Amino acid sequence: MKELIDSIQSIHPLSSSSLSALLAICKSVSYKKNSIIQPIGTKSRSLFFIKKGILRAFYIKGKKEITDRLAFESEFFANVQSMVPEIASKKGMMAIEDCELIVIDVDLLGKLYDEHRDIERLFTKVLISSFIKALNRIDSLQFFSAETRYINLTKEHPDMIKRIQLKYIASYLGITQVSLSRIRAKY
Repeated sequence: MKELIDSIQSIHPLSSSSLSALLAICKSVSYKKNSIIQPIGTKSRSLFFIKKGILRAFYIKGKKEITDRLAFESEFFANVQSMVPEIASKKGMMAIEDCELIVIDVDLLGKLYDEHRDIERLFTKVLISSFIKALNRIDSLQFFSAETRYINLTKEHPDMIKRIQLKYIASYLGITQVSLSRIRAKY
């Protein structure tokens, strides 16, 4: 749990009692490469912290599987849409490689908010960060060329990018694998 604790303390330091309460509702799980963690159309009441590995969110458009989000080590990852009890997710979650995750039950987390305001503040910051990443992704698709999007991704995650299959990178960038190969050939 050291990775989780370090990440939490860098986002919003918790008191020792809050940290203990939070860790008490966490559990470690592992998934093999290509495992579906959450199928499309299901509801999830879990928030994930990635200790090891890479996760992706995806959806189906026509007959194509589209990568919507990539999440890397030391990041929180959730399908926020499916956390609303009445809504089934339009997106699935998958392990791109063998993953070690820490799972936090959202219902139990919510119960901690009243007693531990610093936990609520922490996850408000996590949610805001996730929202900003989503907005940046939309802006990237609207305002930047595929080549610029690729360069930015390699700058943000230089080591991680080597671990992701090209079909997922191309899909995430909104281009074909052929276009991605042309861009990669330049660099």
